[in-house]
Amino acid sequence: MDAAKQAVSALAVFGVGLSMGYFGITPPRTEQITTVLLGVLVFLIGLELGGRRDLGRRDLLAGVFLAISTIAMSTIAGLLLGVVLDLDVRLSAAVGGGCGWYTLTGPMLAEIGGAYWGYLGFTSNLAREIIVIALYPLLPRRLEFAGIAAGGATTMDTSLGVIAARGRSLGVIAFAHGAIITLLLPIILPLIAGLPG
Repeated sequence: MDAAKQAVSALAVFGVGLSMGYFGITPPRTEQITTVLLGVLVFLIGLELGGRRDLGRRDLLAGVFLAISTIAMSTIAGLLLGVVLDLDVRLSAAVGGGCGWYTLTGPMLAEIGGAYWGYLGFTSNLAREIIVIALYPLLPRRLEFAGIAAGGATTMDTSLGVIAARGRSLGVIAFAHGAIITLLLPIILPLIAGLPG
C-alpha cells in the first residue's frame, strides 16, 4: 500500500471511530479492548523487529539521542509559546514537554493548573499522535526523524506501525525513542510543571 493510501486509510478509520463515539456507539469495555489491542500491536512489531539481525546499536543510540532532543525541544517550544501568548510559562512548557503522552499530561496538568490546562495538555498531545499517524506516510525521506520526534512517546506503540512501515531501521529508532520518553517523562514532567512560574 503506498503512502497516500495509508494516510487516507488511517484518517478514514479514525474518522469512523470518532463519529461512532460521538453518537454514543461504543463497546461496553472500550478501555480494556484498546489496552489488549495496543499490547498485540506492540508484540507484533517487537516480533518483527526482533527477527532482524541486521539492526544494531547505531539505531538504538539514534533513538535515545532523538528522545532526549525531543523532550528538550518540545519543552522549549511550549515555553516560548507561553511567553508569546502570555500564558503561565511553566504549565505551557509542560504541555509541550508532554511529548504526545496525553493520558499523563492532561490529568497531571488538570490537577496542577485546573481544567483548562488539563484540556490543553490532553488535546494538544493527542493531536501529535493523530497527526503522525495520518501524515507520517506522506513525509519526504529528509523529514523522517522530524516525524518521529513529533510522535513523542507514541512512537513505541500507537504510531510505531506507520513509522516501521517506512523501514525496519526507522522502526527500531522510533521504538527506542518512544521507550526512552516513556521512561523519563513521569520524572521530568512534574519537575517542569512545578518550576516557579
